[in-house]
Amino acid sequence: MAFLQLTLALTALLLCSGDLGRRPSPATLRLQARRDLGRLLFFDPALSENYKRSCASCHRPEKAFTDQRIQARAFAFSNNLPLNTPTVLNTGGQTAFFHDGRAGSLAAVIASVIASPREFNSSYALIIHRLSGSPDYQARFRQAYGSGVTRTSLNDALTVYIRSLTRRSARFDQFMRHEATLPQAAGRGYALFSQQLLCAACHRPPWFSDGRRHRVAPDRLVRTPGLRNVVLTPPYLTDGSAPTIDAVLQTPLHRQYAGRLLTDTERADLYQFLTTLTDTVGTTQPPTTLPTLHQAPPRRIGGQY
Repeated sequence: MAFLQLTLALTALLLCSGDLGRRPSPATLRLQARRDLGRLLFFDPALSENYKRSCASCHRPEKAFTDQRIQARAFAFSNNLPLNTPTVLNTGGQTAFFHDGRAGSLAAVIASVIASPREFNSSYALIIHRLSGSPDYQARFRQAYGSGVTRTSLNDALTVYIRSLTRRSARFDQFMRHEATLPQAAGRGYALFSQQLLCAACHRPPWFSDGRRHRVAPDRLVRTPGLRNVVLTPPYLTDGSAPTIDAVLQTPLHRQYAGRLLTDTERADLYQFLTTLTDTVGTTQPPTTLPTLHQAPPRRIGGQY
């Protein structure tokens, strides 16, 4: 109950401060409690059947919330999933999820990952049973949602945390607000991107995605990926087959959309422009401890793999 006691102490301190004008509103405090709870859940391997795998196993903060593997590691440690891990950064404006865009919400993604035998191999019933046995988790859910652990509150807490990993203070954003200039090569790349090659027709600012699915093969639809922080998230394409952005720009699909093969200088300028979309400030801090779970094996923050 240490968390609950700390919360009550902080509340009392706020009430005694006399600075009512600067005190966060109840709605702000609830949102913060939900974000903090979601952050714990994101890094807690108790959500997986074997207590070894968490959301952060594939979406690692130090790797811009990807794993930088060609294919994500499966629940069975020796196996891989068929696709590359997309980042969960900057999902604030995203309406379609997974590479093929089949999920319309983060809640749908979470449900799929929990139930998949190749990912968490778990269930909501198992997770709720585990978390309900923790006084700390119970206190956090009551503070954030007014009740104990439920499927809805679990999904919402994770969604609130993931949505909070959205930033618009990259060099490009500062440029658009007339607070900074783009380096010369990046400026040329932006002109190519937005005017000459019409990359922005699919990769639309501010999230650099149109949110649509495009047919890239007769039987294959792919969601337009966002490009924020893209230089931090190699390898690329749904199957991770492109090791660099330069390789992506030379694929048949991109040559088709560009209408021609790009020169070395053009590809270099486009890369410099994409570097101005990097902004992970304030997103990469994992929790330092996890709530105690009775009768659970030792858990590593972020999972063992």
